[in-house]
Amino acid sequence: MARWQEHIRQAGELTIFAGSSVTGSSWAGVFKDAIIEFNKLSARHGLGVTFRRVADKPTPAQLGANVQFEAINGTVTFSSFVGPVDVTLDGSDIGGFTAGVQSGRPGNLGEGQSFVCVPIAPQGLAGPVGQQKRRDVGDKAKLAIAVNELVHACGLSNSDHTQESDPDLFVARPQFLPDNDDAAKDKLEVGRKKVPDEKGDLFLAAQTVNKLKAFWLFPNPLVNPFPRVIL
Repeated sequence: MARWQEHIRQAGELTIFAGSSVTGSSWAGVFKDAIIEFNKLSARHGLGVTFRRVADKPTPAQLGANVQFEAINGTVTFSSFVGPVDVTLDGSDIGGFTAGVQSGRPGNLGEGQSFVCVPIAPQGLAGPVGQQKRRDVGDKAKLAIAVNELVHACGLSNSDHTQESDPDLFVARPQFLPDNDDAAKDKLEVGRKKVPDEKGDLFLAAQTVNKLKAFWLFPNPLVNPFPRVIL
């Protein structure tokens, strides 16, 4: 887990920029919906953080958005306030990857930028048994992938993934669950549950909710900026 810098935490929101790989692709509508759905989850559970879309991407001077969201295939290099950040992703995978950038400077400790990457064209097997073929997954499944990465952008790491004994959209390895007749009805399987659920809703388990609350509702611990000698 990685806390965001205190001044960002106090604002209670993360600004987010969508690159042309998103706005010019099938991810455009999914990205818009992902922000709406995450903010609904935040309001429902009192997480203390929301996302707000902005027009300026993060810069090395730590201006612009806190978070950049891209759809990629291969390796992409981002310019962060601590230097270049490389992210590599298979463009047909079901999962994404989020790289958080942290500062260790006194008075500005914590995560200061985050780079969210989703696969440009996630695919999975669909069709009758024995006649399955790979195809692009539908937007509902892509929405679950996107919101999973927004949870990461809030500071949770891979070690914070939800246990499959009480799963939610933030499990480590969701499985593609296709609808053989209509890709718009595709889902992800998480443990013994499905995302979206039977009501068409995304959901978070208590373990994910509690970790997010701990980050965003309480001040960051004070750290003595001066070196100490322990005798």
